[in-house]
Amino acid sequence: MKKFFLRKPFFRLLTPLIVGSVAYMLILLFNNNVSQLEEAFLGGELYFSIGLALLIQEAILQCLRPLLKIRWQEGLAWTVAGYTMLAFFTSILLVGLAVDFYYVKALGYQPAASELILFCGIFGVLAGGQISLYVSHQLLFINNEEQLQEEQQLRAGIIADFHQFKRGINPDLLLESLETLIVYLYDNKDLADDMLDHLAAVYRYVLTGRRKELVPIHEELIVLQELIALLGHLPYRKIAWQHPTGLKGHVVPGTLLLIVEAIIRSSIVISDQELPIVLLQNENSYQVSYPCLERIRESLSLAQLTPVVESYAVYSQEAVCLIEEGGKKTIRLPIIELP
Repeated sequence: MKKFFLRKPFFRLLTPLIVGSVAYMLILLFNNNVSQLEEAFLGGELYFSIGLALLIQEAILQCLRPLLKIRWQEGLAWTVAGYTMLAFFTSILLVGLAVDFYYVKALGYQPAASELILFCGIFGVLAGGQISLYVSHQLLFINNEEQLQEEQQLRAGIIADFHQFKRGINPDLLLESLETLIVYLYDNKDLADDMLDHLAAVYRYVLTGRRKELVPIHEELIVLQELIALLGHLPYRKIAWQHPTGLKGHVVPGTLLLIVEAIIRSSIVISDQELPIVLLQNENSYQVSYPCLERIRESLSLAQLTPVVESYAVYSQEAVCLIEEGGKKTIRLPIIELP
């Protein structure tokens, strides 16, 4: 019933006018002939019918309000049927009580059973139509919402695959490696062979990792050592990588590789000093920390880690975050545990 037009103030006032007038005409047609309809149309009974239609409408809305919170689940049909029957019988009860009260107070006598049945029957049919509109709209809304969530999950998965594909290509690293490799081929073929092995290991892992959604962190760390060795051949700051043994959990393939490369590219090059990067694990996250000595125009931010942030949004409710304090930057990655 969310965003249903009959719940808007204008239609909540207009609908009882129409429903009450229709009910009143039907009652007159049952009790009189067609020629008397024009003579007896305007009167206190008409206003009573409109007021009764308004009372029934509001009662139906209140009885069906819990349906706003339901979702597709086991036993949904019984839940909807229960609230529908509650709204219908509440409407019939209110009609009977209101008619009896009107006859006694306004007309001065008790209504006959046939009159009660006529009122309850006509207003019951009209109330049933309103209930069916409300319930069908809410079920359609629930169905559309479920489909929208599925589409959003598919879209998030496609985005994650796309970012993983871009990480796999990494043209900057490839071109820089090839340029250095050309120089080594002229100067030192042994270094060229060594560098080519590291380059092949990294790209073999990244390209084959596109077929996997998650990998154990120890597999990522093995390839990370190959990347660090590869970066050691390039004109960037050298790395002193540290991590404890026995790390557990899974990561999105290429996550640590992208983070370490982003750190290296944003750090000032100091030829005689290695950059210490430490990976630690606590109860809920991995923490990659390093001393913050960055280039002015290439300071590391979450914007540069967008592929990682969006990929982890698919697999974890915890967000990737970047914290800077005490001259250090720390990147926190949620630990992903497979069932």
